[in-house]
Amino acid sequence: MAIFEKEPIFIPKLQDQKIFEAGFSFPAVLMDASHVIWRPKAAKKVKESAGVFIVDPSTHCMLFNEAKGKENFKKLSYPADVQPEKIYSDSSFRRENVIIPAVDNQVKMGADIIIAPYFFAMDTDDIKFGINISMIAETIRYVEEKGIDKPIFVKIQIGNNVLCRPSIVNYIVDRYRDDFSDKIGGYFISFDELDCKNATEDTLGGLAYMSFQLSEGKNVIIQRIGPFGEIISSIGLTGFSSGLGDGESLVVKNLEKSPQGWSNKVKKTYIPEVFDKVNDEIVKKIGYKCSCAACQGSFPVGEQAKKQHFVHRKMEIMDALSKLDRPQKIALMEEKLTKAIKLAETYNRKFAIDLKTIHLKRWLNVLQLAKNWSYEKDDDELDKLLQDLEK
Repeated sequence: MAIFEKEPIFIPKLQDQKIFEAGFSFPAVLMDASHVIWRPKAAKKVKESAGVFIVDPSTHCMLFNEAKGKENFKKLSYPADVQPEKIYSDSSFRRENVIIPAVDNQVKMGADIIIAPYFFAMDTDDIKFGINISMIAETIRYVEEKGIDKPIFVKIQIGNNVLCRPSIVNYIVDRYRDDFSDKIGGYFISFDELDCKNATEDTLGGLAYMSFQLSEGKNVIIQRIGPFGEIISSIGLTGFSSGLGDGESLVVKNLEKSPQGWSNKVKKTYIPEVFDKVNDEIVKKIGYKCSCAACQGSFPVGEQAKKQHFVHRKMEIMDALSKLDRPQKIALMEEKLTKAIKLAETYNRKFAIDLKTIHLKRWLNVLQLAKNWSYEKDDDELDKLLQDLEK
């Protein structure tokens, strides 16, 4: 039985129910466990308005001082004073203090799937990478013992440096795909400080290739990703998840210590025609108009209007993709990227502005290389991908 009614989909990460006040319904929504416990009434309304309600257990926060010190996180029944060595060496301690609270919280909060507990691992030689693999097996056992009839998903949260190393990419795929192929429903994937606008083609290619290989018979959802999420969804993934504002990247160092002295962010509006959020002054200068239900032939003004515009346009493209087969999905996104490059270059000439296009060209290159991918279990195809990108 399919977990999601259609693919690909956009899964918003929410903190409250405000977006539903505009009449939205989503195939799936995601909330952090700490937000659910912070706003239980809002979480109840979110669950009622979503096809699949997903709760992230956020167990990675246990190992970061700033994150674990937040009041709502402290309410999640995880150990108050975590000794990493105890977690790493004692499977019984992990079961009682990490796995059971994480699973039980999700069940209590009404989650429709179970995400196995996880920690951030910088690389595959990080001890936490092996611990994460162990916790998947331990979570499967606990869920089966308790008779919890919900699909199990696993989360891969790792440093982005692994993506341009073919042997490591394939090793990760093998460990997660082959070790648990008959026991899990899919994967949530996020990478530390992955900025898809500035990432190299090697990194983007590794991201696309890893995601595609894991998608063989499984749901794959990329998290904390900007507009590249739409592009990568077209190669055969379940979809992507992000918040409704800026700051889509996972930045692990901020979990240890929050940055100080942030300045006010430049006000921007998402323009899907160029796959970017653009300074509002430029939006006015180019005379941008949008026909979505939120804008109605104008452009969004104010935070809520911008979020509604963002959601309308994300759901619009994902709905279009869901009606197509894989070659048609890729062809549609190729067309949109090609038009976006031409449009941005036209704006730059006409209005003397500087909309960047180099990242769009990198995205297009990766998408074109993904056309003929097949499910492989060796390094040859990824090596070939990186060689092609170098050309």
